[in-house]
Amino acid sequence: MSTSDGFVIGLSKVLDHGPASDRWNLVLVAEGFRAVGMPKFHNEVSKFVDKLFNTRPFDEMWCGINIYRLDVASDESGADEPGGGECTGANVFRDTYFDATFCSGGTQRRLTVDSALVLSTVVAELPEYDEVIVVVNSDVYGGAGGAVGTYSLGFSPVSGNGGVEIAIHELGHSGFSLADEYAYGNVGTYGGSEPWQVNATRNTDKNTIKWGDLIAGPTAVPTQSNPDCSQEDPNPSPVPAGTVGAFEGARYWPCGLFRPEFNCKMRQLAEPFCAVCERQIRHVLEEYLEPVTVTLATPSIDFQDIPEGMGGVGVTTYRAIIFEVGSCSPVSLQVTSGPTGGFGLPLGGAVLVNPGQALTQGKIWISYTSTTPSATANGTVTVEAVETQETWVIPITANTVARPTAAAALVLDRSGSMNQDAGDGTTKISKLRQAVKTFVDVMLPGDGVGLVRFNHNSNIVEAVDDVAINGGTVKTTVDGADFNPGGNTSIGAGLEQGTDALVDAGAGYDVKAMVVLTDGKENTTPLIDDVSGSITANTFGIGLGTPANVDVGKLEILTGTHEGYLLITGALTSGELFRLQKYFLQILAGVTNADIVVDPGGTLSPGYVHRIPFPVTEADYGLDVILLASEPRAVDFRLELPSGGFIDPGVAAIEPNVQLVSSPNVAYYRLGLPGLPADPNSSHGGKWHAVLRLGKTVTTDAVSVQSHRSRMPYAVLVHAYSSLQFRAKLSQSGFEPGSTLMLTATLFEYERPVESGATVWAEMTRPDGTSKGVAFSQDEPGRFTALTTESTVGLYRFRVRATGTTSKERPFTREQTLTAFIGRTGRGEVPGTSDLCRLLECIAREGAKHKDGTTDCPGQWNIDWKAYAECLRKHCGEIGRKE
Repeated sequence: MSTSDGFVIGLSKVLDHGPASDRWNLVLVAEGFRAVGMPKFHNEVSKFVDKLFNTRPFDEMWCGINIYRLDVASDESGADEPGGGECTGANVFRDTYFDATFCSGGTQRRLTVDSALVLSTVVAELPEYDEVIVVVNSDVYGGAGGAVGTYSLGFSPVSGNGGVEIAIHELGHSGFSLADEYAYGNVGTYGGSEPWQVNATRNTDKNTIKWGDLIAGPTAVPTQSNPDCSQEDPNPSPVPAGTVGAFEGARYWPCGLFRPEFNCKMRQLAEPFCAVCERQIRHVLEEYLEPVTVTLATPSIDFQDIPEGMGGVGVTTYRAIIFEVGSCSPVSLQVTSGPTGGFGLPLGGAVLVNPGQALTQGKIWISYTSTTPSATANGTVTVEAVETQETWVIPITANTVARPTAAAALVLDRSGSMNQDAGDGTTKISKLRQAVKTFVDVMLPGDGVGLVRFNHNSNIVEAVDDVAINGGTVKTTVDGADFNPGGNTSIGAGLEQGTDALVDAGAGYDVKAMVVLTDGKENTTPLIDDVSGSITANTFGIGLGTPANVDVGKLEILTGTHEGYLLITGALTSGELFRLQKYFLQILAGVTNADIVVDPGGTLSPGYVHRIPFPVTEADYGLDVILLASEPRAVDFRLELPSGGFIDPGVAAIEPNVQLVSSPNVAYYRLGLPGLPADPNSSHGGKWHAVLRLGKTVTTDAVSVQSHRSRMPYAVLVHAYSSLQFRAKLSQSGFEPGSTLMLTATLFEYERPVESGATVWAEMTRPDGTSKGVAFSQDEPGRFTALTTESTVGLYRFRVRATGTTSKERPFTREQTLTAFIGRTGRGEVPGTSDLCRLLECIAREGAKHKDGTTDCPGQWNIDWKAYAECLRKHCGEIGRKE
């Protein structure tokens, strides 16, 4: 049990406030940790640092402290636990580097080490050390002070306290010469000289007692006397907590010695330090503090290219003036003049910067609201740091640009399998046509759309152009013979043509995206891998059907590396009539930088009114409230304002900020907010409702739609154009059962991360229909993560949701759908797929075709024997070949 029982790994600095020569340096040393157990030691050090920072007065003195971690490996874990006599340990002994042992001096919880060896080891690594604490890897409760402090990881069976609480108590002894303030250990009355420690005294003269300056006038001294010197006084405090006086019982004696307060961390671990102990700690550490520093990190603020809003309503954006503050006490920053030039102070003009564990940032937020394209603004704001009396004048500039426009190339599968049932008795191609027409109907004017079809070949059917110009043609074309299914599948060919269509669109669009829909696996060149390197557009994928029939792995890699994502529909049963339309609309929201507020559904019955609530915030500057139904024109569809008034077709006809679009595929209200400029308070932030009722007869394009007398399923989607933005993503550690699904989400308000007041979670539906709630943790401001490990083979659907309140305390909701697939061992393979199965799949896809040219359904086959032989050679080698 010596240095032969382990080895020193090395020293690491875990809290850095400057050179060791200028700071109070605390070293935490590992004892009884094997080399493989060092991560556990590192975790315990992190716990200690967090606890120390949250213990007064260390938080106020924090920037005068450096903390180091000394990794020392022992041959065995734990510490010696002697048994017999006064020792109640397990009578086991461990080979550890510093010979840690309990029951030192006959006191079971007294935990000591070879202090001389500890100090010589620390000096070799850090000669400038000030204090050393040894962290002992044992679950037995114990610790000690002295030249070297120690603590174990155990907890008291009586109080339930221990671990880092012991450490900070022992640090009071070792680092700051504080006495224990508990009374047990002796009986009778202390008769010795005046204790040298600052927190224990035998003096009861209020005029000369050590801490007399902290005793309030009316407080008696002694404040509490022990009536029975054979034990510690069991009576409660006669004065309120925190009162400084003289309480009998200290330094192990029940009588004759007095402590400053009734309770203190030097008496009970869970208590804070008393005022006298706090003062002693400050006194030791104050010489290591440097003057307060405040540094301006953002010498100017620039709101560059802020887009115009909708309906004449501007987009509001925040930018922060950032100061880096080095201080162990709060620092006040305040605006003394400005901002000029029409800029605002959305969160006020003063901030109190509290000290942190590292260099702290103070932020004063400036706001700008866009106006009309080409408009500019200039101004200044003056900020003062009160404590240092420094002043800064920060220039502010801004300009407004036109709304960014987006071009979308719809790259659509028309192979033979698109004639198959989607799951509800409707063909896949019918679902696709409906979804594409919905997508086009909801696009913003000025955005571009183009159309590409692919099977084993690919064509640009409609060049990318303003949807106001070619949207009608796109809808007509996708309904026509050009998209009748037939042939094989070359997704790569579709991607090539989609890329060309976006290149041909020129530089007139700020965002370019491809939306690729397929229901099968590629079986004809060019393949995805052949062309993915040439794609520059944001790329989204939709797999129409079950994951086993779609190239999930290839499409996930494609979309994940091109700023998009993949959605798999699964079988579209009668309960999921609108899923494909929703997926297209969610992708449209992503392309146009909109956010999904809510996405509920239901079934309308004659005579009933449905009111679907949704929150609108001050950060939202535009809304699309979208109704999907088998015949939306037969629904009386209106919006109820927070004030109780309504926006209906009549209002939409006369209000410039309100537009109503109604078609056989979709109906929606598009609003710039506030919706009613003459009444902005009642038509912006608050709880809105979409109000639906059957029983309407309309005539549109000379086609009469009669009142519905039967039930009608529907879905309502609310998309916000907003300065409050939520984005979610999903990735997988693999595709085999037991893989981890990793979810991330970000939440920003006015381009600053949401720091508090938000909750993110996901509603996960497994392939077997069971559900699970998945909670997210906030890892840093505005960033949330969650993990779940799953084994059921099939499609997983996540409805990722966020709720909270804005900086103006308006409630908000956001959501996004994500999908994942478990069940494959590689890209395009299913667990258990044998070489024979892959051979047969190859023969079916490459060596045989139907007489009609397809490969996706039973029928009469024409055999391509050359391709058949190639499959045999590829998967079976040169079997039976004769020279």
